[in-house]
Amino acid sequence: FLCGRGSYMSEDDLFVKEQIELYRKFEMARQLPLEDLEEDENLEAQAEALRYWELQNRNNAIVIDDDDDEDADLMLALKLQAEEEEAERQRKEDERRRLENEDSEFARHLQQQEQSSLDAQRRAAEQDALVARMLVEEEKRKMDREREQREWEATMELLKNEAKIEADTQIAELLQANEELQEQLSKASGFVESKLSLAECEYPRFWVAQHDPFVSLDVRRGSEEWNEVANQFLQHMPAAKIQRIERNQNKELWMWYWLKRNEVAKRNRNQPNEMRLFHGSRNNAYDIILHTGFDHRVANMGGAIGAGIYFGANSSISNGYIGGNHKWKKMLYCRVTLGDVGEGKPGLRRPPEKGNGSLYDSVGAPGSMFVVFDNYQAFPEYVIHYSG
Repeated sequence: FLCGRGSYMSEDDLFVKEQIELYRKFEMARQLPLEDLEEDENLEAQAEALRYWELQNRNNAIVIDDDDDEDADLMLALKLQAEEEEAERQRKEDERRRLENEDSEFARHLQQQEQSSLDAQRRAAEQDALVARMLVEEEKRKMDREREQREWEATMELLKNEAKIEADTQIAELLQANEELQEQLSKASGFVESKLSLAECEYPRFWVAQHDPFVSLDVRRGSEEWNEVANQFLQHMPAAKIQRIERNQNKELWMWYWLKRNEVAKRNRNQPNEMRLFHGSRNNAYDIILHTGFDHRVANMGGAIGAGIYFGANSSISNGYIGGNHKWKKMLYCRVTLGDVGEGKPGLRRPPEKGNGSLYDSVGAPGSMFVVFDNYQAFPEYVIHYSG
């Protein structure tokens, strides 16, 4: 019997052909894994028989006769054919595994692409949800701002109406008081002076014609008016930079101030003691003051010289009362009728008594601060926009 490790043949050569065929099958069976042999019972039986014959032939083997070249060549050819078949089988198996690996790699690539697509869709959905939340929050903030704006406008309208009613009442009282005062002066001195009339109201010299009761106009830089206001402001704040100056032309406020100034003047021998003073406040309070005037009802009860409306003798003093941290600030330059000035103290709600049954018109100290307790003793004539 011939095996792959040497050239041997059984003594009984009647079955050489059958043995050669069995050898080929044996060589194929020997290359197969054990599990494949178990699946094919014929191959397993053949392999077992061949192993037995191989053992017997090893014990009783003889070297093949050199003259028997034909059989040796045949067996060698069969061996080579078997090796070629085995190599082809191995090649096909390698090709099958390679294709399986390529299919697995392609499947993994598709899976990764699908996962990337799902991640992108998830991120897009999260981004859409975030944008939607931001839009909802922005809409809510917008609605809140509109509601606050409506409430503020309603409050301002209410205050304006209340102020107008109060102003009308005070105007009537002032006119009546002026009439009574003129009568008393006429009786006391025999001097007859014409009664006050709104038709005689004189407006500041820089005012221009206007159609509406209230207008705010920019003062031309470099003009006489600009220089007059700017010089007073920069005198005590030389490092400040003025951006613009507005002139407040509010006819109603000026009319009330004009009447009050005349009333104070008549009490002080026709000397109203009018001064140009500065006033600092919160940035959002200026519009209210320009439209409806000062309001002593919101005065600070802890004021050093009284709970009234404070004015600084120079811009540096009023600059310290401006609230907020803004690059550009605002300050009012006002006409203030001080009349007879008394001495102030904390807690005052009105000017102190003179001692003869009458009251001072204001309190304060020259060169420092002054306080008035009547809304119409001051008129906000200019708004100075500045930095520094």
